[in-house]
Amino acid sequence: MPNAAEVSAIGGHDGVVVLSVVGEIDLANVDEIRDQILHCAGDDPTSVVLDLGPTRYLDSSGIRMLFEVDDQLAVRRIPLRLVVAETGFVHRVLDLTGVLRHIDCFPDTEAAVAAAGYPT
Repeated sequence: MPNAAEVSAIGGHDGVVVLSVVGEIDLANVDEIRDQILHCAGDDPTSVVLDLGPTRYLDSSGIRMLFEVDDQLAVRRIPLRLVVAETGFVHRVLDLTGVLRHIDCFPDTEAAVAAAGYPT
């Protein structure tokens, strides 16, 4: 059975779309996850916040996917912000691979939404 992951909208405020990825992101499901993120983001958000807190595992294909999503949103001038606890496996992977130097990362959704210019 392939590893399961699910993208769901968990909130939003004045054009900021907040999404969450629950589960594992790997080669078996990365294309589906990317498509779900872009679909859930909609047509014209002012910013997309992607909460990776509930993400248990992220392999190199998941890292590539984050860069792809960021690039696709950037073409539309939509910033991507990640939410990742400062400890744990996913944060370590994002740090080691340079994602944290390329995509803005926050410890919680409130901080990420506030960075978009909208207080929570």
